[in-house]
Amino acid sequence: MRLTAEMLRAREACAGQVATFEDEWPDGVEITETVVRRAVELHLDIDWFAENFLTALALAEYNKVRAAAWAEYEKAAAAAWAEYQKVTAPALIAALELEGKDATFDRLTPDTGDNKQDVADNDSSR
Repeated sequence: MRLTAEMLRAREACAGQVATFEDEWPDGVEITETVVRRAVELHLDIDWFAENFLTALALAEYNKVRAAAWAEYEKAAAAAWAEYQKVTAPALIAALELEGKDATFDRLTPDTGDNKQDVADNDSSR
């Protein structure tokens, strides 16, 4: 399949995506594995392409693989988040110890622009 910027515009692709495509392939391009890999490197939205250019049968097959890949991503992200929390929890405890037993935590309230004096008062009490 040959793809051009005009074809992307006709399917109402985002202007930024079209510009990136056009910078890389000003005369269009024949879609190959190498081109798809380059599109990924360029952060082009290949899912959008699939949804807008594949036939229903091809899209269904693509979505099966995509769903499995997404499930693996979710598992990896959950594991990474758990590790992040495991590492940052001791840092929070150490930071709380720096605040001391009588800390009021005024800085944890939303900044409405009128609590600067409260923060200054807390800082001067140390």
